[in-house]
Amino acid sequence: MRISRKIDYACILLAALKPSFASGKHVSLRAIAAKERLPLPFLEKVAGTLRKKNIIGAKAGAAGGYRLLRDPKKLSLGGVAKLFGEQPLALGCLRSEQLCPCPDDASCDTRAAWERVARDVESALNKMTVAKLS
Repeated sequence: MRISRKIDYACILLAALKPSFASGKHVSLRAIAAKERLPLPFLEKVAGTLRKKNIIGAKAGAAGGYRLLRDPKKLSLGGVAKLFGEQPLALGCLRSEQLCPCPDDASCDTRAAWERVARDVESALNKMTVAKLS
């Protein structure tokens, strides 16, 4: 199982922007990057994706920055992962039959177990919201 850096940074960014949902105040991406010790160029790419998906908004200028547009109580980590087109449990055979190394996937002893694990991980991520992030 692997949570990509994109998803991790997106969650960090969204957690940092939680107060902006209620206040409407914009937060500098540079300030977030410095506080969280994240590379600004990569964080800008993540923010760009979230902005295109209308999860965060941006405002230019001295009082500009980013703010959260969606209620953090209704924004799940599973939803964030899907925004980036990623599956946290990305075993080849669970993504596509063409990626399955088994000659006969019907007789695979572990596939059913991994499918259950993948469903459980997805369920947990869908239950965890941005509001619950510290």
